[in-house]
Amino acid sequence: MTPTDHARRRATYPVTVDLTENQLAIVSDEIGATLNGLAQDLAHLDRKPDPQGFISEVAAYARLQAGLATRTLILPDRMARKALRRLCGELDDRNEYEQVVAEHEAFQALGRLLRTGPPASRSSRRRLEG
Repeated sequence: MTPTDHARRRATYPVTVDLTENQLAIVSDEIGATLNGLAQDLAHLDRKPDPQGFISEVAAYARLQAGLATRTLILPDRMARKALRRLCGELDDRNEYEQVVAEHEAFQALGRLLRTGPPASRSSRRRLEG
């Protein structure tokens, strides 16, 4: 690896948080709540199987929260990506995302059926085909 490759891999850069106000409120609230819960668990760090990993996760959520507050994230941030992936999975499970999507798709399909026109008569089908 050349020195420029190594420097490029370690380089960080700012990215503007381009979310709507509603999206920003949603993610800020959830990340803030998660960070508060994890911060309380720091008192029981001795019970964690990977204390250093746990501290890294808490720090990642703190960076995310600060980035949302300033509307600027400093990337790359692997630990923040990992923490966010885990949080998204937990939210999907908690909100029964798969069930919600399945229900939505089923009702959309039913709605499409309700907008279907009458079937073509045999004579009109023959004219369309011929």
